[in-house]
Amino acid sequence: MQHRCTILLAAAAIVLIAGPVAADPWYEHYANALQALEQQEWTVAVQQLNAALEKKGDSGARARSYGMNVVEYFPYFRLGVAYYHLGQFDAALQAFETEARLGAIAESVAANAELAEFRIRAGEAREAQVAEQARRIREIVSDSLAEVSRLASEGQVEAAIAAADKALAVAPDDAGALAAMQELRSTLARQQRERELERRASRLVEQGRALLDAGDYEGASSTLGEALFLRPDPDVQALHDTANSRLRAGAAPDRSDEESRRIERRYAEQQAAELEARVGRLLASASSSFEAGATEASLAAANQVLALQPGNAAAIDQIARAYAVINRRLLGTRPGGNIPPALRFVDLREEDDEGQRVQIIRSPDFRLTGIVIDESPVEVSVFSGDGAIEPVLSSQSLGDFTLTEFSVEVALPPGPTSLWLMASDAGGMNSGTEYSVIYVRPLLREPRFQALLLLAFGVAIAGLLWRSHWRRAELRRRKFNPYVAGAPVMNDDMFFGRRRLVDRILQTIHNNSLLLYGERRIGKTSIQHQLKRRLLEIDDPYFAFHPVYIDLQGTPQEQFFWTIAKDIVEELAPSLAGLEITHSASANYGYRELVGDLRAVIRHLQEKSSKTVKVVLLIDEVDELNEYDPRINQRLRSLFMKNFAENLVAVVSGVEIKKRWEREGSPWYNFFEEIEVRPFDEREARDLIRKPIEGIFRADADVVEYIISLTGGRPYLIQKLCVALVTRLHEERRRKMTVADVDAVANAR
Repeated sequence: MQHRCTILLAAAAIVLIAGPVAADPWYEHYANALQALEQQEWTVAVQQLNAALEKKGDSGARARSYGMNVVEYFPYFRLGVAYYHLGQFDAALQAFETEARLGAIAESVAANAELAEFRIRAGEAREAQVAEQARRIREIVSDSLAEVSRLASEGQVEAAIAAADKALAVAPDDAGALAAMQELRSTLARQQRERELERRASRLVEQGRALLDAGDYEGASSTLGEALFLRPDPDVQALHDTANSRLRAGAAPDRSDEESRRIERRYAEQQAAELEARVGRLLASASSSFEAGATEASLAAANQVLALQPGNAAAIDQIARAYAVINRRLLGTRPGGNIPPALRFVDLREEDDEGQRVQIIRSPDFRLTGIVIDESPVEVSVFSGDGAIEPVLSSQSLGDFTLTEFSVEVALPPGPTSLWLMASDAGGMNSGTEYSVIYVRPLLREPRFQALLLLAFGVAIAGLLWRSHWRRAELRRRKFNPYVAGAPVMNDDMFFGRRRLVDRILQTIHNNSLLLYGERRIGKTSIQHQLKRRLLEIDDPYFAFHPVYIDLQGTPQEQFFWTIAKDIVEELAPSLAGLEITHSASANYGYRELVGDLRAVIRHLQEKSSKTVKVVLLIDEVDELNEYDPRINQRLRSLFMKNFAENLVAVVSGVEIKKRWEREGSPWYNFFEEIEVRPFDEREARDLIRKPIEGIFRADADVVEYIISLTGGRPYLIQKLCVALVTRLHEERRRKMTVADVDAVANAR
């Protein structure tokens, strides 16, 4: 890990020092890749695209290359095209999906259409590839088992095992091939034992004859007895009897029983030792043969080991490696391509006079957030001119992809700063990009104004103290109570604890619908209103957002589509001036009428904007849909999937909805990206308790912690309890909350 970080630091230092005059900037690699694609040099294209992504991992419809030149930079799409032509369709589909998730390609009509076409072609090719491979596997297994049967009937056991290896290499779970291999290994083990017994018995007979001729009758008797133990034979029995008769003539004690036991023990010990030695030689032979490219010889040795020692782990591993080679040889499969991680910022940069994209800030405290899309969790490293910066990371799985969110906080010096981000996945693929920011120090921060500020400070401080005192007195006189209990939080100053969650939703809402779920009164409605406010304020370079808040509570299903149309028309009324839409509250207003009105609304909005119109339905109390006819759910889903896929997204919120919709039979199964709205953590809860009354009332740490423990961090319960506490302080003309106050209010509820 330390070595990897050193490499990344070195790479970042080179990029930061070299800057735009580097010998091989991303756009040169990208231009080389486009040329390679045109010349059908697919492998070269993959190499060049990966090199480009190491330097710039975020796509762009207008990426500045050099000077004032801009290019369409869709590296993941082009990488998918190369993998498609290389026959690596899984990698191609992953690359296409990544490009689509980044969203930039949607700004190019031609490129987006080409992406859609290639996704269809790659999907069809993958299905055909799978079907052809399955057919080929069945053919190989059938031919191999037929060959196994023929060779086994001819007594060619080792050749039959080699034939069974072909079947198992392409179909390791095939029952027929597994049964045949087990029987063949048993036969091979029996043959090996028989040959070994024959060899040892013959050697012992020769030794016994020599001992008998030399007059060593006791040794001859023992050796010949061991030979008879291994292989009964009349001639050997006669020699053994001769040795015993001559031994008895010499009045030697009879030790036949003891001798038999000794022979059995020695045989068992020798057999175990010889087995281990033979297994060791066979494993060494299997390994050396595999390294030399002799896959069949390696398999033969490993199969002999399993015949002698079923379950030998080293032999099983060696067979798996050999099967992988045979599989590629028989099926022509190749390792799939790895897709580099994809980076996407919450991008607030604008083009300066020189055409460079930079973000200008007026405060030295800078926070950069974004996401990394990959097949697995990634490591994210961030560097500036002052060295490495530790990012905050969190990951979640989204089907075949993992979404890793990152955030970086840094104090910037005046002037330009470049932050270099490098994302690395488990497969060793890297992607990087640069984010430029300029901190323009306000005039009041300049040293020459410090003296004037100090002079003014003395005069102002007295006024501020008086004003603060007057404000506190005035607020207490008016029974100031900022907390909200029961109603959703509409005031941005009272919206605490959910800003990172809202930022996360805003990062992904461009192309994805989301489901907010959680217990009742956990703050889902407040989040929906905050989203509406933020969407109205956001100045996105590519999308024109039109949020519509819809509350379904108590809405009967016969008025469902009319309710959606009514809220859309009413909330977007200022933008729909001049558009004639007729909708009625009667039961005759249904899905068809909604589609027609919605199409007219989007068309009217699009005529007024050069950006892509994105109507965002913020649907609250969506649990009502659980009680509707399933056909209503299906028709609502078709709005997002078919009719208005490009211009319509939704953020829905409910309590029981996740349990219902995660069933495979639900029309909403696997449609939404799901986000759970949880109780506040301790920091968020402390902010909600203290900040609204800061400077007016005081709550010490023990009081705050007690409130958190009583409410479990649930914002509604915190607000409800704090409303009562502030009321109590007003009544008793006090400024400081106590634990006793909390107990009194809690017990009175």
